[in-house]
Amino acid sequence: MKNFIILIFALSFAFATTNIQAQDVETVDFTVELVDVLDLVITAGDAIWFTFDDPVEYNNGIDGDAIGEQTDITCAATSDWELTIATPDLVGIANSDVMTADNVGVYVTASGTNTFAGGQVTSAYTAYGSPLALTNAATILIDNGSGNAGDETDNIFTLHWQVGTMGPGMNATSMLQHVALGTLSLDIYNCDITLTLQADTP
Repeated sequence: MKNFIILIFALSFAFATTNIQAQDVETVDFTVELVDVLDLVITAGDAIWFTFDDPVEYNNGIDGDAIGEQTDITCAATSDWELTIATPDLVGIANSDVMTADNVGVYVTASGTNTFAGGQVTSAYTAYGSPLALTNAATILIDNGSGNAGDETDNIFTLHWQVGTMGPGMNATSMLQHVALGTLSLDIYNCDITLTLQADTP
């Protein structure tokens, strides 16, 4: 019986050793990095054209409430943000006359989850009667309120442009007066307006 037990143990050991397979082990260094993302997209109105061809427009300006006179944007951000706007003066294509930037104004409305009424975003320029008169220097158009980080459905805005309306802070001379006084000639005036989405500066 003793010899039988020893034989079983020997056979079990031999069987176990024959099933041990050679192996090698390596490791994978696995890293996940989350970086800040600020994504500004113009979804409509990346080229705006105002035509003055009516005495009322020359006297009162064009308010920019029509389709084609507005710019739609979305802002997607992983952190709170602000949007600035700046533009050089407009220059005539034919005569190189200069129309100062303050002849152009803009106000902004929100239609996403983050709204001015809700306080997530803020702006001093949210109505026709309170436009931002454009300048060569960058000016904050939309600022962080109680927290405006979010995706493109949270931050949807429309920029309503106006020209020659002589609103608060804008050039006080009508387009008719500019032309009559010779400060501006009949021409096509153009510039590139810069919108910059950046991290909120407390």
